[in-house]
Amino acid sequence: MKTCLRFELPASLRRVLPIAPFMLLMAPALALEPDKIFELVSPTVVLVVAANSQQGFISQGSGVVIAPETVVTNCHVLRKAKSISVKLGKEFFEAQLQYPDVERDLCQIRVLGLKAPAARIGSTKNLKVGQRVYALGNPEGLEQTFSEGLYSAQRGKEGNKRLQVSASITHGSSGGGLFDSQGLLIGITSSGVKDGELGLNFAIPADYIADLPKRGEEALAALKPRPGEGKSAEPAQAAQSEGSNSPGKSAEP
Repeated sequence: MKTCLRFELPASLRRVLPIAPFMLLMAPALALEPDKIFELVSPTVVLVVAANSQQGFISQGSGVVIAPETVVTNCHVLRKAKSISVKLGKEFFEAQLQYPDVERDLCQIRVLGLKAPAARIGSTKNLKVGQRVYALGNPEGLEQTFSEGLYSAQRGKEGNKRLQVSASITHGSSGGGLFDSQGLLIGITSSGVKDGELGLNFAIPADYIADLPKRGEEALAALKPRPGEGKSAEPAQAAQSEGSNSPGKSAEP
């Protein structure tokens, strides 16, 4: 006759083990390696080109796909533009201004035919000083340039903050993506001290993207003429600004 040995866990362990799976679910997500982050986010960042009828090409910057056929960039990239185009890979697509928010230096553009995944938008509410961040953009026209840095602080007034980071942001980086270690979009890169010395580089919190439709519609409504005032302003004029509200210099060309 076979005997079966019974083994009973101590009462203290019986109380702990049932909740172990829930503890795992509550644990913070592990940071991805930089190469995995680049692989995840690189399809979401595009090149933005602004032109006008007199000068032709006037500036180029970066943009981040946030929804189907929808890209967010900096308004200062589009300043004085009569036409906008977006480059992804080897293809160019025509784009139109959809929602401008010049005060925050965020503009949303519609890009018909663009087939690219949207970035996963995160939040800046729980950012901690020293946290690793990653910038992806097109500085000096060098597409898909990826840099690593640290988050330092939030600067500026309430409702129009800027994220200070040490990740390099320079000419052509404007409108690119700032990502955390899980590949979540936490900012739109916007400005920095020339050549990024001292690590004084800034990004607009991604939290503001959700406000773009409302604030953009208000800005466009303000351009419509009142009865008897004549022709309405072109939508592109809503992206005009003499400079962003960033603490550093604009990263545009």
